[in-house]
Formats: sequence, C-alpha cells, structure tokens
Amino acid sequence: MDHASFRFDQTFHESDTTSDLYKFTTQPLVDFAVRGNGGRATCFAYGQTGSGKTHTMTGIQAMVAADIFALLRENAEGGAEGLPTPASTIVTVSFFELYGGRCQDLLNERHRLKILEDGKGEVVVTGLEEYEATDPGEFLTLVEAGNR
Repeated sequence: MDHASFRFDQTFHESDTTSDLYKFTTQPLVDFAVRGNGGRATCFAYGQTGSGKTHTMTGIQAMVAADIFALLRENAEGGAEGLPTPASTIVTVSFFELYGGRCQDLLNERHRLKILEDGKGEVVVTGLEEYEATDPGEFLTLVEAGNR
C-alpha cells in the first residue's frame, strides 16, 4: 500500500461559514491586490458537482466586491501616498470557465479562448474580455452575468 503525506495551510469543517472561508482564503488576496502589493489575484473552486462551490463562491464574490471598493476608499481617505485609490485604479472583471478541456469567456457569449504562455513564462488567456466595474454593484452585476 502506498502512503502519501500532505501539508495544508488551513482546513475547514462543514460547520464553517462562507465568511470563515473568505477570511482565511480570499480576503488576504484582496488586501494583496488593493494595498499596492500585487495587482492580480485568483480565487477558484474545484470539486464534485453538488458540493456547494457555487453557493460558497457567490458569497465570497459579494465580500470581494465590498472589500475591494472599501479598501480603495480607505486608501483615498487615509492619504497614504502611492496606494491605489478609486481615482488611480481601474477595477476590471473577467470571467472564464475551464470545463472538459475547453476554456470559454463567460462574459462574451462563451467565446472560446486559448491559454498560452508568454515570453516571460506567464500564463495568458488570449481573447478574454475585461469589463470595468466602478462600484460593488457593477462588479456583482458582471459576476452575475458570468454565472448565467
């Protein structure tokens, strides 16, 4: 019998809430992207059909939308030089799906996309449309459109 060991940064119990998952998995990514330390972050769910991915991600998306714009406002109000503010930052949303060996743009009529690597070794999803969101409502409207 083969044995393998794994290390985890965090594990969750079925009684944990979406807020618990957000706090430990996604909120640090939002802070990373908005506080000027990064720029892009990805959160994705993987698992068996019917396991609650869509339910969990819907809640996380709402928290992300609220936090992005709240942090941008905090940066502007705090007057911290060099940090992103609503005036200096464009928030964009793109939404794609990987399913059955296929990649498609969920905000652009399920247009088929290609995943390539550029000269710097960075992964690029070619043809993926980005849409600007100026507030949490617009952000969530775009996400809702992608979920249809």
